[in-house]
Amino acid sequence: MMTASRLLTERVSFFLSCLILVLTLASVAGASDRRLDRPHAVQDPAYGQILYEYYQQRYFAAMTTTHVALDSGALPTQRDRARVMLGALYVAYGMPDDAQALFETLLAEAVDPQLAARVWIHLADLHYRQQRYSDALALLDQRVPEVPADLADQYHALRVRVLMRLGRFEDTVEALAHLVEGSRLSAYLKYNVAVSRINAGQGDQGTALLRELTALQPGDAEVNAIRDKSLLALGVHYLRQGQPEQAGYYMSFARLDGPHSDLSLLLHARAALALEQPQRAVGSLQQLTRRSAQREAVQEAALLLPHLHDQLGNHAAALQGYRDAVAAYTAQYQYLDELTEAIRSGAWFAELVSEPQWSTAMDPLPDFMPNRSDSFPTFQTLFASDAFHTAWQNYHELTRQRRLLGSWQQALPALETLLAAHQRKHQEQVPEALALIAELDAADLEGRLAELFARMDAAIAADDWQVFASADEQRLLDAVAHARRLVDKWGDRVRPASRERLAFYEGLLAWDLQQDIVPRQWQQRKALDEARALLTDTDTLRDNLLRASRADGSRVRAYRREMDRLAEDIRSLDRRGADLLARQQMAIEALALAWIAESRPRLRVMTAAAWEAIGDLQERAVRQDMAAPSSLSPEGPANNAPHRPGRSE
Repeated sequence: MMTASRLLTERVSFFLSCLILVLTLASVAGASDRRLDRPHAVQDPAYGQILYEYYQQRYFAAMTTTHVALDSGALPTQRDRARVMLGALYVAYGMPDDAQALFETLLAEAVDPQLAARVWIHLADLHYRQQRYSDALALLDQRVPEVPADLADQYHALRVRVLMRLGRFEDTVEALAHLVEGSRLSAYLKYNVAVSRINAGQGDQGTALLRELTALQPGDAEVNAIRDKSLLALGVHYLRQGQPEQAGYYMSFARLDGPHSDLSLLLHARAALALEQPQRAVGSLQQLTRRSAQREAVQEAALLLPHLHDQLGNHAAALQGYRDAVAAYTAQYQYLDELTEAIRSGAWFAELVSEPQWSTAMDPLPDFMPNRSDSFPTFQTLFASDAFHTAWQNYHELTRQRRLLGSWQQALPALETLLAAHQRKHQEQVPEALALIAELDAADLEGRLAELFARMDAAIAADDWQVFASADEQRLLDAVAHARRLVDKWGDRVRPASRERLAFYEGLLAWDLQQDIVPRQWQQRKALDEARALLTDTDTLRDNLLRASRADGSRVRAYRREMDRLAEDIRSLDRRGADLLARQQMAIEALALAWIAESRPRLRVMTAAAWEAIGDLQERAVRQDMAAPSSLSPEGPANNAPHRPGRSE
């Protein structure tokens, strides 16, 4: 699904590119400014968005945003930083090949030493996940001379885990010292080191670390759980070592409401039994048997408590306890049958998942809340297993990716609307543009302009000053010419004074036009030159308009084909996601069914043991009755004595 998601990101990049503002910076920061272990400014807006998603623990959103930013060129300055973060996300999402290829590419480039240190740390983490512990330690010790401050905890925690896997427990002490004492990370690692040392035969060193953890101050649920686990580990260790006094001592400090309280009560009872103090064990077992019979520790206590009653001589309580155990085992066995049917029908999974209400497709994975399931006590250990959590995470990752596909599907109609509007606009405006071009062609502006230039040149050559008259002057010239025609027509009938006045006006007008004929000619030529420049611009616009009318149609058709392919890809990925989601659900249900299959034989064995104990108790009672002397009255045997069947020897 991750590869498909990346393909889908490439498909939509050309749509996103029209929405992303690419800010090109004038200069690129120097090597000293690229140190990721120091506070640094966000220069690329896309990098700021990636950091925001990452620190909001929306890792899938950070990965998707990084891919889009890298593909769209939105990281001109902080591209390497984003690639390092992308490699770390690859490691976290179980994509070692992609992560290693990216890290090797980064290391092959001329990157800043501090940036390279971060790459080596993430690459060492990748080696650790691939169980190449020696290679991981070599990278940490040889390739990282200076640990980035913001990766210090990750670096030292990784080094502790590597040393622990290599069995170099003495070195883990020094590595643990670099972590904040009392922190959750330090406590988790110290617990793992302690258990590893105990399993490796170094019991004294391991128990010393566990005792440090039991001294932790009460805090939140995680700290208290680590403290309870440490007490439980000490109890198990000392019981195995034949030191029940020590085991009982540490179990007495365990909480009665913690997640490990069932085993703590059971171990406390076993320690008391090992010390031959059954009376001390009764209280713990009685409290344990009041809890849900679905839990394994409760089922074991239900068989152990009547055994203690029998040892203490309370045979009636023992008999009733065994009968209660049989009833509880039978009810649990029937419940497992009902649970099996619910699992196979899908009802159990629907109740377990209870579809989370995510606001966006990029929200973090929801927390697993098994308490909302009625079967939680039955599957408590299964729910805590790595196999279940891996399947649970995979299911919700697939769900989230399908939600992302759904969000893209919801965006497609808007893109379709935009494309349709663009297509309508194209269909409406192209005919108008072509009509305008046809009108321009019909006007023959170039020919008319050439004619004007020719007329101006001819007028200059012929010294025709009237051509350069203004509009008002041309009206005066027309009026004078009209008057001259009238005078010539009427001949002698026109008075001499009128003739003289007309000649005066003709001369005055001619003198006014001829005195600045050169500026007039220059102004006219300038106007025609400007008209020629405008006509050249008009020709350019005309060509652009023709080209746009042709190219825009092909571009719209290309977008349409791309939209169709995108829609089909999304539908295909959604179908594939639905299929993978169903498979992941089947994997989770298979884990539950396998757990039930393992539980049934245990219930049968404990049920048989309870029936056998009941039979032994009844047989002993019969033997005792047969061995006791009969009480005879003067009238004979007591009439109210129960009849006990005899038994031939």
